[in-house]
Amino acid sequence: MFSKLSSIAVIVALSLAGSVAPSFAQNLGIEIGPNGVRTYDPNPPRYRHREYRRYDRGRCYGRQAEDIAARYGFYRPRVVHVGRTVVVEGYTRRGIGRMRFANEYGCPILR
Repeated sequence: MFSKLSSIAVIVALSLAGSVAPSFAQNLGIEIGPNGVRTYDPNPPRYRHREYRRYDRGRCYGRQAEDIAARYGFYRPRVVHVGRTVVVEGYTRRGIGRMRFANEYGCPILR
């Protein structure tokens, strides 16, 4: 009777250990080395929120102005001047076209 009870206890213990270990292993890494045992995060966050922004605030970047000009139908836009305004030239259906943007956040179009 005792051997049957102990074998059932071993089976239950192994089944519980198998169901808990995979979920635990996804969130925590254990490293055993010459300095002892330590835990670490195997999947650290890839970026911080502030580093994820594509463009910094406060000015109009040339690449941002080129992207806006391309959305307005310019083919191969390129920045030709940056000062108080950002000037972008490119090809349109009617020939060479030019767009001017204010050099501030969001690159507002100047008409």
